[in-house]
Amino acid sequence: MVGAGEFEVIFRHLDENGDGKVSPSELSRRLGLFQGELLMKEAELAVESLDSDGDGLLGLEDLVRLMEAAGRRREVA
Repeated sequence: MVGAGEFEVIFRHLDENGDGKVSPSELSRRLGLFQGELLMKEAELAVESLDSDGDGLLGLEDLVRLMEAAGRRREVA
């Protein structure tokens, strides 16, 4: 189980410019480092589906929901 502090570390890594939000381009570049290429369109779709306040960016709470959902999927598999 990942703790809140670990989510914050992950979020800061994704947030390249330090503005407290993760843009599709930041998500694409940073996740691409881990998973190979993440196409910009895929990143845009991910942000669009997870963005809780409609600003076109991911906040920490959005990232936490994403990570927790991914963990639940892994537990089921």
